[in-house]
Amino acid sequence: MVDCLLGKGVEVYPGIKSLRLILSEEGYEIYTSNTSGCLIVAASFGLSDLWMSEYGVDGSLFIQQKNCRCILSRNKHIVASLNDTFFFLDENVLRNFLVTCKSVMASHPDFHLDGSIYIEEFLLLLPSEKTSYEDNNYILGRIFTNGVNCSLDDLETVSKYSPLDGATLSNVAFEFGVKVKTHPQKQISVDTDTVKEKTTSENYNLPEEPFHLSGRPELEQFFNEQIVDVIRNQELYKRMGVGFPGATVLFGPPGCGKTFAVDSFIKYMNWPRFDIDASSIASPYIHDTSKKINAVFADAIKAAPSFIVIDEMDAFLSARSGFNGDVHHTEEIAEFLRRIPEATDHEVLIFGMTNQIDLIDKAILRRGRFDNMIEVQMASAVEIESMLLERFKRIPVAASVNAKELSEKLEEHPLSDVSYVLKEAGRFAIRNKKEEIDNECIEYALGRLPETTKKKKMGFV
Repeated sequence: MVDCLLGKGVEVYPGIKSLRLILSEEGYEIYTSNTSGCLIVAASFGLSDLWMSEYGVDGSLFIQQKNCRCILSRNKHIVASLNDTFFFLDENVLRNFLVTCKSVMASHPDFHLDGSIYIEEFLLLLPSEKTSYEDNNYILGRIFTNGVNCSLDDLETVSKYSPLDGATLSNVAFEFGVKVKTHPQKQISVDTDTVKEKTTSENYNLPEEPFHLSGRPELEQFFNEQIVDVIRNQELYKRMGVGFPGATVLFGPPGCGKTFAVDSFIKYMNWPRFDIDASSIASPYIHDTSKKINAVFADAIKAAPSFIVIDEMDAFLSARSGFNGDVHHTEEIAEFLRRIPEATDHEVLIFGMTNQIDLIDKAILRRGRFDNMIEVQMASAVEIESMLLERFKRIPVAASVNAKELSEKLEEHPLSDVSYVLKEAGRFAIRNKKEEIDNECIEYALGRLPETTKKKKMGFV
């Protein structure tokens, strides 16, 4: 190991000092701190860079030292090497660990638990510099038995020594995709009351016709191919290792049509909808916001298949400020990190929308939480023309009104202005006792719009 670790009694930040070394592994050390928490010290910049680039560690969590970087985890949160063993004290601790492991293994199928470090506060599971590895099932077996050397696939043995009951252990094995060994005359089965088998075909009452989003062919294609088709043909996709559609972020400038697209899709699917926004969950009381977030996810899971819509997600999921940040904001982020994968596993479609994608915490945007990130920019003249022609079918419009010319005049405006122009033109027609909207009505409505300066198009990232 490189000789660049922290040492005892080092002030890493004003008022924060390292105290006792409690663990030294290949690549990192863990110290107690004078703030009743733990300091996790990466032995090299290369390892900490890997943690940031591949494993979702926000750079703001690191306290920079001369030759190393460290992370402060506050008291009452588990920090442990998976070479060591520890009890799961309650269901929340177990759930946090399972969600973190599943997320990491989904994005890194060859991840080795042996030598890795678990940081519960930030729902992080990070690799060390270890080069020889033990089978993951044996690491999990020791964790769930508090040190007995057995494999998780041998549930009969694990059940004898684990503080967890048999049904919970069966569910754990199921969540990790472990094929359980059976013993003669005795077979341990998964508790079907608490684990929902996803291979059975269910009736989702999907419309027979594809989803249509006027004026937005690329976004329409995304919804149909990446969501509707996957849900409609889950058996086929599951054979290829593709599960229920992951969460989606739509980001772009105000007025580009994010909300309209999501609202239209939810109306098409006709599933129950649950919203998370400032008016519904924000609270001045300590822990209350986290409780409300948890309640929304619980209600959505109970009503599944369903939707959760997180509007203006930057208000809740902005990057954490690390060791000097708001502990309650960190708690809220952690609640989202726990619940998003869980909700997806229970057939909840999650959509987040934001105008400021750069403000979102990096851990939230990792694959396994939000799998799809879609940039929605201002509509082009061609897209606006398609939308206008669709609208013209529903209202009386004079033949002299040219949709192509009107779309070119509206190209620099948000989509909300397209609807505004048609509504304002209609009001003008009624006031002037016209039977249909003509060019005079259109010009009047256009004259009431503010000017814009920059043309944009729609794209995916």
